[in-house]
Amino acid sequence: LQEPSLTKEERLQAFVTRAQVNYDGGQSTQSTQDFAKAAAAYQDRGCDHSDECVKLQKTMKHYVTELHRSKKIKPDQDLLNSYSIYTKTFPDDNEMLQRGASVAMDISQYAIAVQFYRNISTKNSFTDKEREAALLNEVTAAEKSQDTAQQKDSYLFYGKHSSNETKKFEVRYQLADLLYQDKQLKEA
Repeated sequence: LQEPSLTKEERLQAFVTRAQVNYDGGQSTQSTQDFAKAAAAYQDRGCDHSDECVKLQKTMKHYVTELHRSKKIKPDQDLLNSYSIYTKTFPDDNEMLQRGASVAMDISQYAIAVQFYRNISTKNSFTDKEREAALLNEVTAAEKSQDTAQQKDSYLFYGKHSSNETKKFEVRYQLADLLYQDKQLKEA
């Protein structure tokens, strides 16, 4: 990494390799930090050679999926951080958005799950069925968070973006009930 003659792609590959070495050595937190540095370097410097960029993305995805495989029984914050880092770096990877949302739900990080689901529901690359599922999952995550502001936002977002009239009615009722419980009687 200190070699000045490295290309951007080689430097990025070195960051990812260092993250993998730390992970293999049992240093999960340090590995995630190195992975974050690799992602930041990727975002800052960009990637000039498309073949190398695709290869680097595959390497970074492999790192996250291997980390997930090793922590499948007991996912943790390091795994969620890796998904967050990856999806911020490569926001068009639908599969990883869905997996990240699932991990966030598994470890009760509902606010982060809401963001993952919101990203899914606003992307055109998902089918209508997948977007509808993401909208409903966002509502579920917001309800589990017990954060009334987040619940209200998710209910309103669902009402605005869903095409399922039956579920829209149910969500409007949930919103009215939430407002009533929060003593916002006029708005309820």
